[in-house]
Amino acid sequence: MVNKEELLFGKVIYLDEQAIMDFLELNNDGDESKVIKKVSESVAAIEAEASVGKGFFDFAKIRLSGNAAHKKNNLVETRITSTIISSFKKVIDSNNTNIISLTNVNLFIYKDSPAYYRNLVPVLNMIDDISKLSTLSAEEKANFDGLKIQEMERTLDLLSGYYEFICEDQEGKKMITRFNISGLRNNYTLQDLTKMDLHLFGIQVGTANDANLEFGHMMDNIIQEKSSNMKSEDFDEEQRQEKLNLRLPIIDILMAGV
Repeated sequence: MVNKEELLFGKVIYLDEQAIMDFLELNNDGDESKVIKKVSESVAAIEAEASVGKGFFDFAKIRLSGNAAHKKNNLVETRITSTIISSFKKVIDSNNTNIISLTNVNLFIYKDSPAYYRNLVPVLNMIDDISKLSTLSAEEKANFDGLKIQEMERTLDLLSGYYEFICEDQEGKKMITRFNISGLRNNYTLQDLTKMDLHLFGIQVGTANDANLEFGHMMDNIIQEKSSNMKSEDFDEEQRQEKLNLRLPIIDILMAGV
């Protein structure tokens, strides 16, 4: 993981505009919204869009990628995206930031994870009866028993718009990287991310006990109750330190490109 590195892409693959916007607002003492508002108003004037007025910024913010799935269909929104990327680049180039840069890493989709199922949804939607598929094992078919396949995409996105990947650097160090599904650009899929030589920029938001991203394991962790601990404080502290050393960083990706 590198904290100081230039942002230089040939192509932007992923952009969580809402998360970047929030970061820039905090980093620039709220000035970013003023810049965006000026940009939107100036471009709107050129387009002579009467509907774009005083309250435009609130409207534009709702339509930022990373907040709701939306295809940009006017010059204003496209210009806002360019402005956000430009502002983010300046912050990265300043080297005075907690943004983490990841290069030469490999991304893996963990089997039976939410990302695994989300990536299967487009194919599953065209299947009328999954039990008749000869390419799936009995165990794999059982995973879909009782599920409404057509509702999987919506349900997974409602559960969490962020999808987790195992990320491994050249030294074999593992971490968990999370991508907002609505930040994918140019019709790329989650699977596409695993095939690219990506340069990632993100922020560490926490740590995980292990690299098990299975859906069932995730649900178990959510409902698991903490058991009372009768061991000595010295032993507890020793165990705590041991666990901290084994914990994996969780990094929310703000931008990715090649």
